[in-house]
Amino acid sequence: MKSTPKSKRSRNRGKQPVRANALEDFVNSMQASHNLDAIMGSSQLSNYGTITRNVSYDLVTLNEPLLTGLYASSGIVRAVVNRPIQDALSKGIELESEDLSPEQISELLDHMEKENQWELIRRTWAWARLYGGGALIINTNQDPSTPLNLQSLHNSPLTFYDVDRWQLNAPTTSGHLETDTLDSEGFFHLHGVKIHSSRVLLAKGESPPYHLRKMLRGWSLSECEHIYTALNQYLKTKEVTFELLDEAKIDVFKLKDLANNLRDDVTTSQNVELQLRLTTQLKSFQNAIVMDLEDQYESKSQTFSGLAEIMQENRYEIASVTGIPITHLFGIPAAGFNSGESDLESYNQVVESGVRERIKPIIRQVIELNMLHLWGEKQEFSIKFPSLRSVSSTEEQEIKTSKSTRALDFFKEGVLSKEECREIVQADNIFPVTLEDKQDKQDKQDKQDSPDSEKAAVDIKGDNDNKDSGKIIVKQNSTPTGLSRFIKGIRKN
Repeated sequence: MKSTPKSKRSRNRGKQPVRANALEDFVNSMQASHNLDAIMGSSQLSNYGTITRNVSYDLVTLNEPLLTGLYASSGIVRAVVNRPIQDALSKGIELESEDLSPEQISELLDHMEKENQWELIRRTWAWARLYGGGALIINTNQDPSTPLNLQSLHNSPLTFYDVDRWQLNAPTTSGHLETDTLDSEGFFHLHGVKIHSSRVLLAKGESPPYHLRKMLRGWSLSECEHIYTALNQYLKTKEVTFELLDEAKIDVFKLKDLANNLRDDVTTSQNVELQLRLTTQLKSFQNAIVMDLEDQYESKSQTFSGLAEIMQENRYEIASVTGIPITHLFGIPAAGFNSGESDLESYNQVVESGVRERIKPIIRQVIELNMLHLWGEKQEFSIKFPSLRSVSSTEEQEIKTSKSTRALDFFKEGVLSKEECREIVQADNIFPVTLEDKQDKQDKQDKQDSPDSEKAAVDIKGDNDNKDSGKIIVKQNSTPTGLSRFIKGIRKN
């Protein structure tokens, strides 16, 4: 039996390369499963049809004009992007270091505040949350295309610029942050300017799955990616509400033989329009309607029952997908037995893990660069964020009372010395005054009363011709204790 020769296309069909784990494989499997469910007649709860109809494979993160418009016009999107960052940095940071003195730490934080670096860090992370990526550019008097020379930063110009992912072209030709490793030869391009990768501090959010990372060229997803469904429902409810407000009250005019007159006479429509216009104008001015005896008039009003509940449910869904409490996002006070404390505690945990932990590496790099700029060397330090929980004045006084009581109890039991107890009380700022030991006061007083001090000088006039002979005149800043010692010394001699 003679076999039929295969065509060239059929021979090449079996030699096509197989790409495992491709995105099209997933889509094809979803379609095949959906077709199989339709054939077998399975229930709606056990097939993929409902899920696939509610999943969009078009990423909002890649639509830069849409995200820019949402950030500029939507207060909800603006709050979702900025509010967690503002709360994360609202109380500043605490630096702990064994190599830095308190004066140096204060100088460092004051320099960052004067140079507006905290605002630049906040804006950089805002672009990372809005667009899925941002960066902080290190600007010096060096050539931007060369690696950053850390040793030449001392007493030289140092500034920072915040940019988003769309302003910054990734290194090399493919533009992928992960396939092209940012090594010593990596470069970015900012508006045509070649910038070495060592001068770019990247800010990215949570890493997406593998296929999405390829589509995003190594950047992360926008925070708007997972809220646009809930936002659509919220906006749709508002649109329906506005439409109902426009049609809240409708006037219905029933004119005799209107359809026949419009069909027979062309000018009838103009006459009807004129009649209705005059009727509505007369009603507006005098609250009266003039009609033909055989015409009818009625007014219909719309009901708004249920819209408030739907709007509230939409707010709850937006708050749930963003992780921001409804009282904090929309400014709605807590109602009923809910004080809002549990919601704020959950939100504080989201800020701690989702914002503060991710923004800490950029803050550390900026602080190290400022150390090199101010002192020419880096020191070891640790960053600690203050607690987000705010206490009332009554709770603050109770905390101070418990701390002071515990310190005094340890002092009475002999666990702490007098100096250690005083240091603990002053470190916790329990009293508004500075506590000093009697010996410290005595040493300070002796220093003020020393003969070398010009301000504590004492003159004695013993002139016989003067009425004030033998009177002691004390000059400025002299103290009674020093004066008494001086008199005792004169009497003794």
